[in-house]
Amino acid sequence: MIDEKTLLSFLHFFQDERMLEKDYIINLMLKTISINKLSDFLVFKGGTALYLFYGLDRFSEDLDFTYTGSADELVRGIDSFIDPAVRDFELSYNIRKEKRNIAVKDSSGVVSGIRSELFVEGP
Repeated sequence: MIDEKTLLSFLHFFQDERMLEKDYIINLMLKTISINKLSDFLVFKGGTALYLFYGLDRFSEDLDFTYTGSADELVRGIDSFIDPAVRDFELSYNIRKEKRNIAVKDSSGVVSGIRSELFVEGP
């Protein structure tokens, strides 16, 4: 993590400090995810991906992924990158883990995904 003075030096790229902090946290989470072997099977998508890759003026607060690997390894894999990320943030942020590894079913009752939510509140 970087110190507050260095972080604030990037403020001119954002509307306010809150947006800067959210962008920073999202980038830290993406870094943590990228060094995990599960990341080889994740496709980053959604508003945050469009914002980061194409500079679209659409700031999203969540990270959306499609998993392309084996379903058996998915739940263990999610925990393997969420837990280190939480440890990295806990010193400075309040972390709430909710809806962790909940099966998402389509209209016919077939599991179509796994949902995990992690809420980070800054200092």
